[in-house]
Amino acid sequence: GTVGTAQTLFFNIPKAISKGFEIETVWAPIENLRLLANYSYNDAYIDEASGIIDSSDPTAVAPGARPIGAPSPTTDIYTGRKEQGQNLSGNALPQAPKNKLALNALYTWQFTPGTLTGSVSYVYRDKMYGSIFTRSYNESPSWDQVDLRLTWADAGDRYTIIAYAKNVFD
Repeated sequence: GTVGTAQTLFFNIPKAISKGFEIETVWAPIENLRLLANYSYNDAYIDEASGIIDSSDPTAVAPGARPIGAPSPTTDIYTGRKEQGQNLSGNALPQAPKNKLALNALYTWQFTPGTLTGSVSYVYRDKMYGSIFTRSYNESPSWDQVDLRLTWADAGDRYTIIAYAKNVFD
């Protein structure tokens, strides 16, 4: 058999929905302490699209595939089966996690020679998909991360020294 050239095609989704909300707050309960919080919810999905062939599953046999219509006249070179378009209605939009959360606490100590600011950050991002095909092989799992940072700034504003650690628990 002949092996064809792989290609990426870009197209507009005929109908997609993206709805949600974001809330952010900054609170300073005592002098030199700031607490920040940000949460967003994004319900982003394909409302209408069908007949698209998944290059990772051209014959639409992987778990979660939703074949629609007659098979394509094109044959998959690896399996010999006819390629099959799929119904994508309800699939998540790519790179759109439903939930994201960011928390941060900063405290500043003031000294005669300068200031020292400590910061602790927590970030959570829900799972998301890297393709319009909502399948396990396109899924980026949810993750969270804790970062630490210390910043020293001299009183004359001539220099700043920063020390940080990213993803300290992983």
